[in-house]
Amino acid sequence: MLKNPVNKWCLIGTFFRNFGGSITTYYLPVFFLKNYPLFKSQYAFVNSVVLSVLGLTSGILGGIIADKFEKNSLWTKALIPIIGSAAAVPLIAVATLYPSFWMGMGCFSLFTLLASAFSGPAITMMQNTT
Repeated sequence: MLKNPVNKWCLIGTFFRNFGGSITTYYLPVFFLKNYPLFKSQYAFVNSVVLSVLGLTSGILGGIIADKFEKNSLWTKALIPIIGSAAAVPLIAVATLYPSFWMGMGCFSLFTLLASAFSGPAITMMQNTT
């Protein structure tokens, strides 16, 4: 599996993406509930909507964009996870550094929308090359 460069780089990218996903999954609830204890119920509701609705939407949109624009360039499937993850980094920084609960949740929402589009294109790239 590691001899194929597409599989190797998808594996490495997925490792780092899942590592980062684990950090945000475990750290963000602690961060928001410690810094904004009065927003406990709002955080629980918004977090559940963001992860379920925007996470699903991001995965589906990532696949649709990859399938639609694959004909223009084979790099399309690679660029979706690369650009989405890179664009999500400043959003998670603002979500945790800006002292506003709603600004933080808004940036976390956009972070989820951008960063969750990696699985479909990455799996399809590996399937197409093996």
